[in-house]
Amino acid sequence: MGYLANRTTLMDGRLKLDYGVTYLDNRVDYRAPIQDSKTAKLNFVNQARADSGVLPKAGGVFALTDATELFAGYAKNAATVTDATLEGGAAATLGAAQSVRDMDTAKAFDFGLRHKGDDYALGAQVFAITSKETVAADIAGSLQSENVGQGRRVRGLELTASGRINRSIRLYGAFTYQKTEYRLDDVDAQGYPVKGFIRDGAELVGIAPRNLFLEATWRPTDALKLAANARYLGSRAGYYANPRVAGSGVDERLPGYALFGLNGSYQFDHLTVGLNLENLTDKRYISGIAPELMTTASTAGRYFIGAPRTVVLWLRAEL
Repeated sequence: MGYLANRTTLMDGRLKLDYGVTYLDNRVDYRAPIQDSKTAKLNFVNQARADSGVLPKAGGVFALTDATELFAGYAKNAATVTDATLEGGAAATLGAAQSVRDMDTAKAFDFGLRHKGDDYALGAQVFAITSKETVAADIAGSLQSENVGQGRRVRGLELTASGRINRSIRLYGAFTYQKTEYRLDDVDAQGYPVKGFIRDGAELVGIAPRNLFLEATWRPTDALKLAANARYLGSRAGYYANPRVAGSGVDERLPGYALFGLNGSYQFDHLTVGLNLENLTDKRYISGIAPELMTTASTAGRYFIGAPRTVVLWLRAEL
């Protein structure tokens, strides 16, 4: 990977611009013994010969006043080719394999305003992300997979606030609202692609549209710190049924949940002792899903059970 970057300052330092480009070249030779139910054990192979092209990046900060500033940024990024993508185009010989020549790419943009007072700070920003990627989908009746082109779009708003009530009490809060969807090409009248089964415009799996985090910190002395926090995640898209497979079930959603926690620490001369209490109410919840958007219903995603009430005792020593 190569990159060039520079910073320009204008208007007596009120406007700062950062800009540059990156370039990523990716070459991979893939070999894997795969136990296929139809062809028995074979040594599947593939190759990737891909480059990102020029990836531009730019950001700027403009000071409206000494306490208020506008900021904006844009970046195009690329990811190295994954094993799953190589497996999706692999074959018993390189001649029969589908060589990977395109990287997954994403374009990200944000624009916002932040203000800092004597005892508080406020921030607001909007953001948008679009991506083009390749995912590996299972081939029905086989342990092999095939590559499926897929795009994603995320648009959102984030609000943050922090401040002090007095010298010992500090509050912090952050709220995010985002709208997500799959963006697919070559779909039928119902929005389903030729390969895979996620419908065009469907909500992204496992991404909560609403997120809220609140924390209050009390520091009566320089050595002692106590804090309480709350986190809320809204309902998320979960398992999507496969319309091409009979009896594959119905679409599911992960219910929203709220978690509460307490933590504290005390600092001695060169030693800090801390205690964290997580999931205070012992809430039962689904923490996430592996978004494996396969063509077989049994592997369309795995849910992960959230951690129960957990107590963590920690020590940090400065030598």
